[in-house]
Amino acid sequence: MQRERIEKEINEQLEKVNRAQKSLQSKLNNVRAIRGQEFENTKENFEILTEVEQLKNRHLLGSLQLIIQEFPDFAQILEGPLSDNGIKIPSRPVSQHDRPPTGSSQRSLR
Repeated sequence: MQRERIEKEINEQLEKVNRAQKSLQSKLNNVRAIRGQEFENTKENFEILTEVEQLKNRHLLGSLQLIIQEFPDFAQILEGPLSDNGIKIPSRPVSQHDRPPTGSSQRSLR
């Protein structure tokens, strides 16, 4: 039962990553249509790419946290190499309040 919950949460996180990538591509296509192909080398483009990568990292780290929670024996296997590279797996899942706003949550605030 616990394993199914973890798998479901991981799949939900992966879906969020996929939605973020699709949103990025859509936004980039809109900007390219307005500003042209030279947009690729602008500060704004790099800011968008950075934001999307940060979102993906947060969701993937949240999934790793769930794996460690369910399978504590994997903690050293996962945390060691990540820690060596300056990556810390959160001690708890990312809460709704900690998550960056998505397009749908921004629309609901309007």
